[in-house]
Amino acid sequence: MFEPSWGMYFIKFLLTFPFLHSGIGCIVDFKGTTRLIASKKIPFPSLVLIAVISLKIGGSIALILGYSTALVCLALAAFTALATILYHDFWNKEGFERKTAIFWTTTNIGLIGGLFLLAFIS
Repeated sequence: MFEPSWGMYFIKFLLTFPFLHSGIGCIVDFKGTTRLIASKKIPFPSLVLIAVISLKIGGSIALILGYSTALVCLALAAFTALATILYHDFWNKEGFERKTAIFWTTTNIGLIGGLFLLAFIS
């Protein structure tokens, strides 16, 4: 819909920055992140983490460059929704931990909205 411009590349970079940053963090602390995934009783946590890293970094690069933008946006939005439910379950927390989980949940809802918007206009 839009002509590629440096401005759009920058906007897409900003939208994907949380995924790029988190994906790199997953690589840097692969063992710790694998333990976190295993703590949720998810089978094959190392393989799941490899898939997550691939989606976060590969999906971000694809989105920035404009490859399958709508599909990538929907995949990242679905991942974000699932991760939010699994890891920011504020309904199971109390006190400051609950407030922190609510903060991340609402932040992720905004990110999902941005991804849906980009999917819609692409």
